[in-house]
Amino acid sequence: MTISCNDYKVTRRRMLAATGASMFGMSVPQLLAAQGTSHAPTAEHVILFWNGGGMTHLDTWDPKPGRPTQGEFEPIQTSAKGVQISEIFPQLAKQMHQCALVRSIAGTQGAHGQATYNLQTSYRQTANIRHPGFGSVVVHERDRQGDLPGYISISGRAPRAHYLGQKCEAYFVASPGDRDPYLAFPEGIGQLRGNKRLDVLNRFNSRFNAGSGDTKLASNQTAVKEAVKLMRSPALKAFELDKVPTTTIDRYGDTAFGRGALLAKRLVETGVRFVQINRGGFDTHSNNFPAMQNHGDVMDP
Repeated sequence: MTISCNDYKVTRRRMLAATGASMFGMSVPQLLAAQGTSHAPTAEHVILFWNGGGMTHLDTWDPKPGRPTQGEFEPIQTSAKGVQISEIFPQLAKQMHQCALVRSIAGTQGAHGQATYNLQTSYRQTANIRHPGFGSVVVHERDRQGDLPGYISISGRAPRAHYLGQKCEAYFVASPGDRDPYLAFPEGIGQLRGNKRLDVLNRFNSRFNAGSGDTKLASNQTAVKEAVKLMRSPALKAFELDKVPTTTIDRYGDTAFGRGALLAKRLVETGVRFVQINRGGFDTHSNNFPAMQNHGDVMDP
């Protein structure tokens, strides 16, 4: 797979489009120039749903009705004129006029790990350098809002920050709704005693780091400070899904994915810049249709 700039490449589809356009008075250079138009970005926050395994496009976003390649699922009309998607997404079909559906991505990389790296970093994986993921780049370029980390990954790992440093690493939430046990003092340690211990730790670290000059030690101290700041922040209430009404939970689906989506919304409303929700199981080598129906039930409750 390659995600480099393709503006200068002429595919069969673009050649046919250019030929047709020239028949109506538009030159090929004009057509290609029009495709290069860009717009100023307006988004302040991102929620990325990462569906690991390689989702089948024929049974989701790009059905082929009446073709030999069509599977068991029927295409359904959406709120976007002329756009059909799989019947496993009936609720999403009602909101399709608010979506941008891209059906032109193609690739030849069959190794999941390398393809994932390529898509999540914009670079091909090499042994020479490790690149940061999208979330790390976002928090590196945009100011942090509030006490919560600017980059949070839910129900799975996300790319590391690598050369962007500790401040751009993701905070991992293993199970949406569960309170992180490391964001509280151990049982039997009260606030006063815990704060005194943190003060001693900070003085030891500062003295040791000043003499060593090791950047890794400095990064570790930064992580400790961020954890303490988070531990004391009222913004942690965003993680308390047990206090959310049952009716709201049901709208998202009372599943790990549904709770993750609800948590992502609450985190973004709190000021988190980038949230990644991970869900696997799309590498359906067998029992594809029952598996995809289950995915549809979970993702589109």
